[in-house]
This record gives sequence, structure tokens and C-alpha cells, in this order.
Amino acid sequence: MNWDAIGAIGEIAGAIAVIITIGYLALQMRQNTRSVQSAAAQQILEGLAELNQFLGSDPQINDLWWRGLQDPESLSDEELHRLLTLASSLVQRFELLFLNHRQGFVPHGVWEAQSRNMERVFGTPGIQRWFSQFGSGVHAEFRKYIEARTGP
Repeated sequence: MNWDAIGAIGEIAGAIAVIITIGYLALQMRQNTRSVQSAAAQQILEGLAELNQFLGSDPQINDLWWRGLQDPESLSDEELHRLLTLASSLVQRFELLFLNHRQGFVPHGVWEAQSRNMERVFGTPGIQRWFSQFGSGVHAEFRKYIEARTGP
């Protein structure tokens, strides 16, 4: 065997090693992407669950929430401020869900289920009132998405 043959075998072995390394890195990136997606979805869903738990934990807050969603004009000034604060928390959590979905961090199935809930709640007079006052403060794409589904 001469040195040219040994060199060719070395180049082939090196090429195979590079291909194996690239395959391994691709696998690691795919697993990391799934981990990031899972963590993002879990964090957002936990935030929504915490808000729901808070809203349901106190009968007065729960009553204020549901009355305010349906008829915000019937609330006192203090109640309206509380409703708008609660609505801010809800809108921010859904905005985060929207943006994470757009970036590919939230699986499509999670987005589909939560977006139906979001559209239902965001179509209520109480959340529409929040959007009329504070909607300019949310991400432009999110605002357009909501307006297309619930009206301005």
C-alpha cells in the first residue's frame, strides 16, 4: 500500500466522521427545539391556569369578572379599574402565547385550542373596552389578529 492510498482512506474516514457529526448535531438541535417548545407552552399555559384559578378563587372577583366581561358599563369606577387590570393580565398572557406560536415555540395544537378560547373571551364587551383603551400597547400583529376575529 502506498501513501496515496493511505491518504485517500484517511479522507474517506474524515468525510464519514463529518457526516456522522452533522447528523448528531441535527438530532440534538431537533431535541432542543422540542424542549424549548414544550417549556414555552407549559409556561404560558401555567400562567393562564393561574389567572383562571385566581378568578375562580374569590366569589366577588369572579362575579366582577363575568359581569364586567358582559356589561362593563354597569360597573362602578373602582370595579371597572379592577376589571381592566384583570383584562390586562389576560391579554398579556394571550399576547405571549400568540408571539411564541408565531416563532414556532408553541405547538400548533396548543395554539388552536387556546385561540378558540381567546377569541370567545376577546369578543366580549369587557375585553373590547380594554382594547379600545389600551389596545395600542400590544404587539401590532397580535392587535390585527384580534381585530380580524373580534372586530376593532
